[in-house]
This record gives sequence, C-alpha cells and structure tokens, in this order.
Amino acid sequence: MQTFRRLPPVVLAVFLSAGFLLTCVGMGRLVGAQDVPPPKKGAATPAGSAQAQKSEEDPQATDLLRQARTRLADYASVKADLKETVFIGDRRTSSDGTYVSGAFPRFRVEYQVRVGGTAGILTEACDGNVVHSKREIRKIDALNESAPGAEGEGERKVSFVLGKVPLSEPQYSRCDVQEVAKALASEGRPVNEVLADAGIGGLAAILASLDRSMVFTAVRESKTKAGTYTVLEGVWDPTRLETLTAAFGSGGAALKQLVPERAAVYLDPQTLFPVRIVYLRRVGEGQAVRPILALEFVNVRFNEAVDESSFAFTLPSEIEEKDETSEFIASVKPAAAATAPGGGLPAELLPGTPAPKAPAPR
Repeated sequence: MQTFRRLPPVVLAVFLSAGFLLTCVGMGRLVGAQDVPPPKKGAATPAGSAQAQKSEEDPQATDLLRQARTRLADYASVKADLKETVFIGDRRTSSDGTYVSGAFPRFRVEYQVRVGGTAGILTEACDGNVVHSKREIRKIDALNESAPGAEGEGERKVSFVLGKVPLSEPQYSRCDVQEVAKALASEGRPVNEVLADAGIGGLAAILASLDRSMVFTAVRESKTKAGTYTVLEGVWDPTRLETLTAAFGSGGAALKQLVPERAAVYLDPQTLFPVRIVYLRRVGEGQAVRPILALEFVNVRFNEAVDESSFAFTLPSEIEEKDETSEFIASVKPAAAATAPGGGLPAELLPGTPAPKAPAPR
C-alpha cells in the first residue's frame, strides 16, 4: 500500500478515485499514450529536452490558483458532497461520498466506487497527528443491495478493464503525520509542503501538488447549466515529471503511463473554490484529449461548525492497524529530496496548531 501513498496527489487521486480497484491490481495495468508533452512549435532544441518541452506559463492562471489555495486555507471548515468519475477506455466508474476539512491537515473523506456487483469502499481521516485509512472491496449484495445485471457481471467487467480484482476483508492502516514531518523536515522543504506533496491534507494537498507539478497555461470561462466557472488549464511541468519518475527507478516507466498529462480546475468565480478538477490524457499520437478522472465538490458549505470527532477514527474491537509510517517515510524520501521547493500553505496551518477563526463573510 505504501507504493501508492508515495505518489503525489495529482497521481494518487486517480488511484484512490478508482475506488482503489486500481491500487489492488498494481501499477502498469492501465495503459495509455506515453506522457511526453508535445514540443513547442518551432523549438530547435532536442525533443528529449524537458526544458524545450516546457509550456509557457500564464501568470494570471498561476495567480488565480494560488489565490484559491489561500482562500481555501482561510476557511475554518469546508463540507461538501463528493462525486467522482473515472474513465477507463470507453468505460466509466462513478463514486459518491462526503468530504470535510478543518485546519490543515485535518480532513475526512468517505466514498464508495461501484463497478457492476463490486464496491470499493474508502475511509480516510486525519486529526492532524495521524492519518487513518480503511479500504475494502466487496460484493454489493454484501451491503444488502441488489447488484445490477447477472451474477458475476461486475467481476467480468472489472477483470476486462483492470485484471483480476480480489474481494478483500477491510484493511486498516495508519501513518503518523508528526513522525513524517520530523523525518522529512531535514530534506530542505517546509513541513507543510512536504505533507501536502505526500497527499496529507485533503483538497489543500491536491491544490498544492497541482501548483508544483503543473504549468498553468490558460484561463477561460465555462458556462454550463450549473453556472459559470473560471477554468484554469494546466500541463505537466516536464522537469517535475522527469524528477518524479526518476525517483521511482524501474517503476518510472509504468508511472508515466498512469499519470494525467493535463488538468482543468474549475473555480467558482466568487469564492475561488475548486468545484471541479478534471485530469486528462492525450488520445493516441494526436492532440485530442479525453478525461481520465473528474472530481466534483457539490453542496459546498463553508465555516460550519465541525466537531473534532469528525476527524477521529475508531477501530473495531480486536482490530489492529498496520503502521505504515516507517515504510512511507522510506519511500517518499528520495522524491522529497529531489523536489524543488514551491509555494506552501501558510506556515500557521501546520499540524498541532489550533483551527483559525472563521473569516468574515465575503
């Protein structure tokens, strides 16, 4: 499991959003176009040069993303319903759940992913000191629900797309945030940045990772039935991608086949809250792209009272968690050391600090 925890949130979201059906079959099963951004028109430098392939940044897009991060950190709490869609070839898998966050890095996320008669169930909670996780794959009829279609249809669909996915008993794990912070603090990066890049901190971690991992190249307006949004379009920073894949050694090639090439962040123009994040890849050798993951936050509420028990995690009796802290630290150190410093969240929002007061209404 630590193999997947070491991924940055930009990539980790794809795995977790597949209901960790992807995490159960391992890397390399989802094959797509090679993740090599097209060279800039007229570029004379070698095609393999990351610098030659780096897209031109739009300062307005980058500034809006960082404003969104700052605004998110201002809220004493965020509550929302979570809707995710994962696209695998011509198939899609949807999930629904809930999200709540408090002072960074406190958060809780719960959701289910359903494919035919199989359900992937994920719960993660961080109280600022420990991230607790529960993962399980089981038949939907075990949840006292009727599976659509003939018996075994879900297993056949999943097997066709992902390979054999075994059903599993609930798996419980823990990762000590404070120990991670202590171990990686000497790597030359701010503690909050290290935690965010490790995927600790919920939505704040995803935005932080997008900020450091992608070059935002354009801002556009999108009008839909649901409303009008400010859309930030980004592509992988090739230097960052090369650094990341190099840190994975022999697994780097498989990783490049899994990561999204582009991202689109849909901001509410009034609150700058990221109501939708879409990850995309190119189709074949052309320039056309298609989504591989859409993450949506709906029914968003700011600054509602949140009891600290929301971030607590209670183990069933006679169950022990697997402590993955040491394995996690060992796996992320190479990538943490190789990652260039970037803009972190406000220093006052580090683990162990009290939650900020709610800001005045905007």
